[in-house]
Amino acid sequence: MKHVSMLLAALSLLASSLVAAQDTPTTSAWELAQLDMEDNHWHQAYEGFARLADEGDVRASRLVYEMWLYGPTLYGQTFPARLDQVQRWAALCECTPIKRAQRQSAR
Repeated sequence: MKHVSMLLAALSLLASSLVAAQDTPTTSAWELAQLDMEDNHWHQAYEGFARLADEGDVRASRLVYEMWLYGPTLYGQTFPARLDQVQRWAALCECTPIKRAQRQSAR
């Protein structure tokens, strides 16, 4: 009988923790990177947006590409990236001059 009451107490605690976890709002990776940006934590924001861009997020690819490109001017620092990353980000957000020219001529 003692084991049954302990088991019921444990299940009750588990159930209450699951309910509490469901009530807690989750923060997306985008929101976390954005918060880092708002707090002037440029490197952390860059890393967060870079992860999202590497997963194919177009908004993040534009942001991280521009952070990489204009980092020294805007943030006073450079942000590391591999060539294949930069090329993929630029292609995703259509940030290259060729893509911009193609969009303008299509209009």
